[in-house]
Amino acid sequence: PLRIVVTVFIANLMAKPIRKCVNAPVRIILFLPSLCSSVGVTLMWQWILQADYGIINVALAAMGLKKINFMGDPDWFWFSVNLMVLWMRATNIINLQAALANVPTSSVEAAELDGATKRQVFWKITLPAITPTLFYVMTMDLIAALQESGIMQFVTTNGVGPDFKAVTLSYYVYRMAFTNMGTDGLGLGCALAFMMAIFIITVNKLNFRLSDRWVS
Repeated sequence: PLRIVVTVFIANLMAKPIRKCVNAPVRIILFLPSLCSSVGVTLMWQWILQADYGIINVALAAMGLKKINFMGDPDWFWFSVNLMVLWMRATNIINLQAALANVPTSSVEAAELDGATKRQVFWKITLPAITPTLFYVMTMDLIAALQESGIMQFVTTNGVGPDFKAVTLSYYVYRMAFTNMGTDGLGLGCALAFMMAIFIITVNKLNFRLSDRWVS
């Protein structure tokens, strides 16, 4: 949910009338992860966030600040992963920006003439107008989050992260099935994968059922 809020916030900022020389490069940067493999993008972020010689920590050390172990500190791990995933799925920002650009200006102008504040315009006109795109983004992000496993294998050195924070549901299925093949791990992994599939279908069916109440 927090990542969706940040995505909407960034898309709203990009939808503001700014110079093309700024908007176009930003959209190119946001679209780049779609052209690269997730492994390559993950390794790039791992280099940026590296505890000793990463770009961010080198900059912090140059300013006389303490270095941060982004991938080893449990308090910083999820922040780092969410920052990385936010950029990797930045096409959501582009989709929402396109939806914001298609909000009828006549409705916005009419509300402003009636004395509505910018906040009221956003909540009463802009947000309801982009709910179809927002619903699509939420659905795809939920499915991708439940199926995520590859990033976590490359972003950590031990495969599980600090305090096992890198063990997603999909990655847990993989570890259960292929690290305990000699015992009953494969059977348990298959059973858990089947339960996960049922869970994804149930959550999405519920999501579609509830969408009638808020999607315009």
